[in-house]
Amino acid sequence: MALSLVHSSRPAVSALIPHIRERYPDVKVLFRSHIQIDTSLTDAADDDKTAHPAAAVWNYLWSFVREADLFVAHPVRRFVPKVVRESAMPVTYMPPSTECVSAWVLAPRLDPLLL
Repeated sequence: MALSLVHSSRPAVSALIPHIRERYPDVKVLFRSHIQIDTSLTDAADDDKTAHPAAAVWNYLWSFVREADLFVAHPVRRFVPKVVRESAMPVTYMPPSTECVSAWVLAPRLDPLLL
């Protein structure tokens, strides 16, 4: 199977990005931050003992997300963590929307009366 693009839009599956990279080194990976990241909580220094727990969670997620090719965020600059802005990773903005990929996968399984 040839892959050209992998779309990761859930923090829970971001840990798969390094495995995808290993298996498909030429694939393009985009990470969509579909939730608002409160950078006032996440942008603490690694050695800041008073940092909010959200900083530790984000740093853990970033250890996987940093291997993506593109970071897609809500269209508000402050929703992009400092470590992303300072990295070489391109950032683009996209307002909240229904994910087409999810719709394509789920639509055949949905009862037409629910649509």
